[in-house]
Amino acid sequence: MYNKYLPFLFLFIILFSCNKNPNGFYQRDHQNFQKINSQIKTLEFDTDTLSRNIFFHKIHQKISELENDSLKNISLFLLSYKAMELNDSINFFKLNNEGISLSMKLKDTSKIAESYWDLAQYYSQNNEFEKAFLNYAKAQKLYKSVEKSFESARMQMGMAIIQKNQKDYTGSEINTIKALRIFEQLKKAKHIYSGYNNLGIVYNELQEYDKALVYHTKAQVYLKELSSDSYEQTTLNNIGVVYHNMGKFNEAINHFEDALNNPNLINYNPRLYAMLLDNLAYSKFHLGDSSEVLRTLLEGREIRDSIDHKIGLIVSDLRLAEVSLSIGDSVSALKYAQNAYSLSKDTDNNRDLLRSLLFLSNLDPNTEKNALKLYSRTSDSLQREERITREKFTRIMFETDEFIAKNEQLNFQKKWIIVGFTGVILLLISLSVIILLRREYKELKLIQLQQKANEDIYNLMIESQSNMERGQEQEKKRISKELHDGILSQFFGVRLNLELLNDKTDLDSVVKREKYIKELKDLETEIRKVSHQLNSDLVSSDFSFINILQDLLKEQEDLGGYNGEIDFEGNIEWEKISPKIKINLFRIIQEALHNINKYAGAGIVKIVFKNVGGELIVIIEDDGKGFEVENSHSGIGLSNMKSRIYDLDGQLTISSNHTGTRISLKIPLKKELHESKITFS
Repeated sequence: MYNKYLPFLFLFIILFSCNKNPNGFYQRDHQNFQKINSQIKTLEFDTDTLSRNIFFHKIHQKISELENDSLKNISLFLLSYKAMELNDSINFFKLNNEGISLSMKLKDTSKIAESYWDLAQYYSQNNEFEKAFLNYAKAQKLYKSVEKSFESARMQMGMAIIQKNQKDYTGSEINTIKALRIFEQLKKAKHIYSGYNNLGIVYNELQEYDKALVYHTKAQVYLKELSSDSYEQTTLNNIGVVYHNMGKFNEAINHFEDALNNPNLINYNPRLYAMLLDNLAYSKFHLGDSSEVLRTLLEGREIRDSIDHKIGLIVSDLRLAEVSLSIGDSVSALKYAQNAYSLSKDTDNNRDLLRSLLFLSNLDPNTEKNALKLYSRTSDSLQREERITREKFTRIMFETDEFIAKNEQLNFQKKWIIVGFTGVILLLISLSVIILLRREYKELKLIQLQQKANEDIYNLMIESQSNMERGQEQEKKRISKELHDGILSQFFGVRLNLELLNDKTDLDSVVKREKYIKELKDLETEIRKVSHQLNSDLVSSDFSFINILQDLLKEQEDLGGYNGEIDFEGNIEWEKISPKIKINLFRIIQEALHNINKYAGAGIVKIVFKNVGGELIVIIEDDGKGFEVENSHSGIGLSNMKSRIYDLDGQLTISSNHTGTRISLKIPLKKELHESKITFS
C-alpha cells in the first residue's frame, strides 16, 4: 500500500534538498574536505614563491574535484584566506573572486559578505583604505540583511577604525557607537573594549580629553575578561597620551612606566614597547628632565628601525630633532628633521610632513621661505584631501545602500518566484495525496464492513446453533416424558396383570408367565435407560463453539503444515459465556494462527483453555522461530488483538524467543447469562 507514496517522497527529496549531507551521499567529499583543510594549514609563511604557487595549484585542483558545492565554497575561502595571510595578491584575488561567484550561485549571502570582509582586510593591511572601507560597507549591509548582527557590527567597527585613521573622526564616532550597542547587547567583551578604545582615541584627536579618559577607563574595565597583557599595555599608553596632551606630564609618565613594567613586552610586542619608550621620554622632556631623554628616544628609534616601522620612525626623528635642538645640537636636529621629511614624503604621511616642514623652516634660515611656502601648500592640500576623504566615505555608504537595495529587490522577486513555484508543486502533491488517502479510506471502510458482516454472520450462526440446541433439548424432554408417562405406564399394568396370573399352578403357565415377566422387566429397564440418556447433558450447549474452534485449528494446521491440539482444563460453562466473548476470542485465535502460518515455521501448536477463579485463561503456544516483540507493537494484527482484548476488559501477554512464542489471554467471566445480540462500534 505504501509503495504508492514513493514517487512523491522522491519528488520532495529532489525539490527541497538544498544541501547534500556530507555524512550521507557525500561522505567521501567530507573526508577530502578535511584533508584539504589540514593541508592548507601546513603551508608556511617563509615558503618560496614557486613552491607556494605549486601548492596553491594542487590544492585548487583538489577543491575543483569536490562534488558538494557548499564544501567546495568553504575550501575556496580557506585557501583564499591563507593567500591573504601570506600577502599573495595574485592567488588571493583569483580565489576570492571564484568564491564570490560560487556563493552567488548558491545564494549564500553570508559567504558573499565574508568574501567582501576578506577583501577589506587585504586592502586595509596594504593601506588601500578607500577600497577597504568600501568592502567593509558591502559586507556590513549583507550581514545585516541576513540578521547576523554581530558580524554586521564587526564590519562597522572596521569602518570606524579606517575613518579614525583617515581623520574622519565624526564618521568614526558614529559607526563605533552603532557597533558598540550591538556588542554590549551580545556581551562581546573583546569587541566592547575595541569600541571604547577607538572612541578614546577619537576624542583625544578632537581634543575632548575628558571624554577620551572616560572611554579609555571604560575600556580598562573589560581588560579583566580579556586576560591580555598587550591590551592592558595599549590602554595604559593611550591614557598616558591623553594626559600628555592635557599637559599632565606626571600622570602620563606614571601610565607609561606602568606599561613598561612588563618585562616580556619587548618580546611579544616590540612596536608597542618602542612607542612607550618614545612617549615616556617625550613626557619627561616636557618636564625638563633631559638626563635620560635622548638615550631613551634613541633606544625606541633603534627598535622601530629594526622592525621597519616607518610611521614610528617619523615620530622618533621629529622628537629627536626637537630634543637635539633644545640641547644645542642643531646639526643632529637638522639631520633628524630631514629624515622625518623624507620618510613622510615616501609614506604619503601629510600630517607629519607638515610638522617636519614647519620644524625645518624654524631650524634653517636659508630654507625658511621655501619651507613655509611648501608648508602652506601642503596644509591646504591636506585639508582638501581630508574633506574629500570624508565625502568619499559618505558617498561609499550611500552607493552601498543603493547596491544592497537593488540586491534585496532582486532577491525579493526571486523569492516570490520560488515560493509560487513551490506552492504549485505542493498543491499538486497535496491533491494527489488527498485522492490516494480517500481511495485508501474507501478500501479500509470496505474491509471494516466486511469484517462486521463476518462477525454478524458468525453471531447469527451461533444464535441459530443455540436455537437448534434448544429445540433438540425440548424434543428430548418431550420423548422422555412420553416414554415415562405412556409406554412405561402400560408396561407396568401388563406386568401387574401377569403377576395376577401367577395363581395358576400348572407347569406350562408358570414357565410362560415367568418368561413374559422377565421380558417385560428387561424392556422396562431398557426404556428407563434410554429415557435417562435422552434427558442427560451428553450433548451440551458448548458443543457447537468447540466444534468451530476445532474446525478452525484443523483448517489452519493443514495450511501451516503443523500438528494442532486443543485442551480444555477445568469446568468451563460455555452456555453461560456471552457471544461477545466467544466472537472476540474466535477472532484473536484466528489472528494468532494466521501469524503462526505466516511467520513462525512451527511444528506444533497448542491451544489451552482454563477456568481459574472466574477468569477464562487461554494460552496459544508454538515451537516456531519467534520474533522481537518490542519491534512488532505497531502491526495491524497485533493491534486488533489488543483492541479486542481491551473490549473484553482482559489482558494480553506475549513472550517470544528463538524456541517459540506464547500468547496468554486472561478474560474475566460474568456469571449472569448474556443476550446473544452484540453491538459493534
